[in-house]
Amino acid sequence: MKDKLIDFLLIHGFKIMLTGFSISAVGIIIYIKMQHSPGSLRQLGGTLVAVGIGLYVIGRICVVANNSRERKLRRQAAENPAEKEIV
Repeated sequence: MKDKLIDFLLIHGFKIMLTGFSISAVGIIIYIKMQHSPGSLRQLGGTLVAVGIGLYVIGRICVVANNSRERKLRRQAAENPAEKEIV
């Protein structure tokens, strides 16, 4: 179960990163537009910004981890071409 979740995050890291950025942008817009409104609407905007930044950071970490994993696999394939033929 944990391995499936990690694989999903590594594969879809860029989409998660873009989703987080979009949510943050919407949160900032809500926060700015509702500046003179009751506190609950401003709090909603602030919460969206926080959630969006969290998703963006998680997505960015997954993108970096996936790139390093792919680079490691390519390096191993280049060092051992005979193993590639066996598999």
